[in-house]
This record gives sequence, C-alpha cells and structure tokens, in this order.
Amino acid sequence: MAVIQIIILLIIPYGVQVLCVHIQPFRFIGTAITCFLVGVLLGNVLPEDYYEQESTKSFYEILVPLGSVLMLISTDISKWIKVSLITMASFIFQVVSVIIAVIIGFYLFKNSLTDLLLMAGMITGTYIGGSPNLSAVQLALGAPPEMFTRVFLSDMCVSIPYLVFIMVFAGKILHQILPTFRGISESEKQLQTEEKKFYEFGLLKRVQFIATGIILAVLVTLVPIGLHVLYYGSMKGISMAFLILSITVISVLLSFVSQVRNLPGNFEVGDYLFNTFFLCMGTLTQLDLLVQVDIKLLMFNALVLYGSFLLHFIAALLFKIDRDTFIITSVAGIMSPPFIPAVASSLHNRDIIVPGMAVSIVGLAAGNILGISIANFLMYFV
Repeated sequence: MAVIQIIILLIIPYGVQVLCVHIQPFRFIGTAITCFLVGVLLGNVLPEDYYEQESTKSFYEILVPLGSVLMLISTDISKWIKVSLITMASFIFQVVSVIIAVIIGFYLFKNSLTDLLLMAGMITGTYIGGSPNLSAVQLALGAPPEMFTRVFLSDMCVSIPYLVFIMVFAGKILHQILPTFRGISESEKQLQTEEKKFYEFGLLKRVQFIATGIILAVLVTLVPIGLHVLYYGSMKGISMAFLILSITVISVLLSFVSQVRNLPGNFEVGDYLFNTFFLCMGTLTQLDLLVQVDIKLLMFNALVLYGSFLLHFIAALLFKIDRDTFIITSVAGIMSPPFIPAVASSLHNRDIIVPGMAVSIVGLAAGNILGISIANFLMYFV
C-alpha cells in the first residue's frame, strides 16, 4: 500500500504541471503552490485507512536533499559571473536586505512569537533562494512539519500580493524611477546559447538522463552520511544541518564539472522532486490549520518580505541599478526560478532570463547556508 501511495504521489505533480501550462490561474500561482493545495485536498478528503502519513513523512525527507543536489549541480556559476556584474551586485543587495530585515524583525517579535529562531532561519532561506530552501532549512534545523505548514501558509499570504504587484504594476511604476535596462553585449549573448532542451530527447534517452542524475544525487547525499559513519561508527546523531550544508557545498563544486553540469534534465527533475515534496506536505496539512494563520507570524513575514524589498529598492536607487535587473533579482530571491521567465515576459525583456535564472539557482545554495547560519547567529541574542 505504501509503495502504491508513493507512486501516486510521484505521478500527481505531472498532472499539475500540465494544468499550469494550459490553464492561466494555475500558471499564475505556479506548480509548487498548486501541488501544495492539491495535497491539502487529498489529505483531507481521503479516509485515514487509505493514506499512511508515516510513509509520506519518510518519503518527503528523501526528496529535499535529492532535489537540492539536482538543481544546484545544473547551475553554471562561471557563466553567471560573466553575464552581468550588475545582476550579481543587485542580487547581493537582495541577500543583505533580507538578512537586515530578518534581524530587525527578530528583535521586534522575539518576545511574542515562540520558535521564532527556527522560523527566522526558514524565512531567510526562503527569501534568498526560494521555496525549496524553506524545506531544506526546516529539515536542517530540525523544525517540525507543523512549523513548515505555518511558515509556508504565511509566506503564501504575503507573497501573492507581492507577485501581483511585480507582474502588473512594478514595471510601470519603477520605469519612472529607476534607469532603463541597457541590454547586454553580443559576446555576452553568446553565453546564453541554450543546450538542447531536455524534452527534445526521446523517451529512453530522457529515462537514462533521469536515472543518471538521481544516482548522482544519491551518491552526493551518501558522502556526508558515509563520513559521519566512518567518524562516529553509526548514523546515530547525524545532524541534518551538516547533511544539507555538505551536499550544498559538494553540489556547487560539482557544478564546475561541465559533464555533470550539462547533463540534461537535472534542473527539471530537481524541480519535479520539490513539487512532489510540496504535494506531500499538503497531504499532511489539516484544513483547520488553514484558517488558523498566526497573525503575528504573518506580520513578521510581511516585515521581512516588504522590508527587504524596500531596502533592496533603496540600494538600487543609490547604485543606479536599472529597473529590470532590480525586479528580476528581487523575484530571484523572494520567489524561485520558475517565476523568472514569467516576470521577464511581463517586462518584455528576454535578455534578463538567463542572468535571473542563474542568480536564482545560486540563491538556492546561498539560502541553505545563510538560513542555517542566521538561525545559529540569532541564538546568541535570545
């Protein structure tokens, strides 16, 4: 029964992806949130006899490290640096803005929110790298699944107005304030030549690529586990923070190996595994929790998101960063890679897709490290 349940959980995100491609409302909210909502529906409709929660909990803990490895090894950091120093600088401002906003919010809410230390780390990771970091940092810090649900729901509530502003109003309003995007040189455009699309390969070839990527991700995940076993003699007491940070560093190093980085399908499969993760988390969410969003957590979350956006905007003004670069780097941190093409389309600027995707993927690595680091740093000020 557990095996059948896991197979079904792996198939459903494909149907969600089809919905998000062909139906505008689903395309707007994205596959991650749609998978979560579908999971909530399934988890509250199916009788308990037909759904084993323990099997799902064991399954979703595997998805996070595997998905993280696959998405991280697919980034070309050297190309990111070459494509646009302005994009890099703007993204650094985004990261610093989030850290400042989290620290300010922590001091304002530390006496009124329990477990704020853990949630601050999770939110830091989320607004530097995206939704995948929320799950990775949650596991690394040992936060319970219920906390993931609280933070994820709070993030949804404050992120949707932000996304509407970015997609509909930001381009028109900021056009009057920030410099105009100047484009990139022809030599830099050559760096954006895309590899053959994963879906252009035949079915057998795609299966081969998927299997290779997953085997590689498993091996990367086993390295820190093996080192822990060699040193301590068993897996007992292994730190999830050690595991997540280790696979992040190893994955980034592997991304410099062209044969690994250019393996087709790594990013797509990693993204798919995270969509499956959000589906699993949704099935573990009870409907009564959906109407019990913590108002103080919502206020803290809003302060971090909109406070960091304001700080990032001030930095863009001071350093004369153009409108499109500011917007795409803001989205790269606060949202996640799948939103980059949609936002670039709303700005009528395809040239920002590649640098935007690059910094967004790099943010996945930075988000894990900084989310865990901020939580440990703030521990000394409790």
